[in-house]
Amino acid sequence: MAQHRHEAVQLQGELGLPTDTEGREVDQGLLADLMGAVLAECGECTEPLAWTVAANTATTVRLVECVCGMAAELNRDEPPRFLWDAAAPGLLVPGPEAPEFRRVASIWRDGGELYEECARLTVAERQTAACSATRMMAVILYTARCRGDADTALLAPASPPGGDGGHGRVLPPSGCLEREPAEGPPTAESDEWQINVGNVLILRRDAGAARLNAHVADDFEASPSDYEHEVGLEYLTCPTCGNYESLLIEGRWGDPLTVHCRCGATATSPAAQSAGPGAGRSLLKRLILCAADPAYAARRLRPELRKHREADKARRAAPWYTGPNPEEIALINSIAPEADDVVQALVQGLEPKLPRRHGASPLALLWIQVAHALAEPDVRNSPDGRLLADGVHAQLQDLREEATRHAQR
Repeated sequence: MAQHRHEAVQLQGELGLPTDTEGREVDQGLLADLMGAVLAECGECTEPLAWTVAANTATTVRLVECVCGMAAELNRDEPPRFLWDAAAPGLLVPGPEAPEFRRVASIWRDGGELYEECARLTVAERQTAACSATRMMAVILYTARCRGDADTALLAPASPPGGDGGHGRVLPPSGCLEREPAEGPPTAESDEWQINVGNVLILRRDAGAARLNAHVADDFEASPSDYEHEVGLEYLTCPTCGNYESLLIEGRWGDPLTVHCRCGATATSPAAQSAGPGAGRSLLKRLILCAADPAYAARRLRPELRKHREADKARRAAPWYTGPNPEEIALINSIAPEADDVVQALVQGLEPKLPRRHGASPLALLWIQVAHALAEPDVRNSPDGRLLADGVHAQLQDLREEATRHAQR
């Protein structure tokens, strides 16, 4: 935990007060550090911080109040039973496994004296309750992001002590799956680029979805529909204000990614990489290539489309193949078969949730990237853009014919 730190995140409103109603001190600095680690999805820091919170009864109470309040807010202001009832269905996962947390949460539900209940717990029991509360908070925040709710309605970003007012925060977010471009630099590597972008679409694996799926896998009564897509599309956003439009990208080929926002904040990708170029550097290269030649936005997706076609061909030749899966059929049927405008057909059929995160199957995510690229006239009207659009049309036709063949058997 000493090797890195996260942006502190302060609680808002009454939860952010430095004392409880009896004047007992609440360690808001420690809670802010814990919230920052939870939002950063850093398990290395979260558990030790939760244990430290448990050493102070009033601070533990404030953590439980925060988690219960967030769960109620996400449940349309109705306290959800899974907070205190292990047998009750949760939002997306089973309720907290720690009976120590459920004991305190049941007192919160009844409006009783939380401090007295927490004081009855041993330090070890409070640690268990605090860790359980922290895990539940991570799931609540992930669920809020999936639903498009304000996942930090009870939280407000705050610069850490000695911070620089918004400069130097790290991008892209954890889990970004940006690949190293196959093409080299369009100009000299020493050239400095400043690129104004409307929005930048990135592919990211969500650690919260992975944790959720691990819970679902342990549930013998779970069905495939209970699983979440771990990979999704989202816009690159300013970590200070959340803006995803009118960003200024700066750097040279091979440099860390630097993003300037109109709010005055500057964000950078890590300067040192232990292995490989890093997502931030690869993303900057993609943006440089697109700035030099807009058609690159389509050209980079054509190999991905070809990989899907080849994978489909191999799958159909396998002895276990029984036809397109239901999700694939639903995806095909959602797109108008005779539409001339491939962008409009894909957007209307796929209904991307952007600017919120959009989790979906690999094929759906690829088609959304295609629609996003071809929405730009300079890309759509280029030879690469027309080839990409033709490739999607051909793929759709092939998938429809395959679905029809198996439906007639």
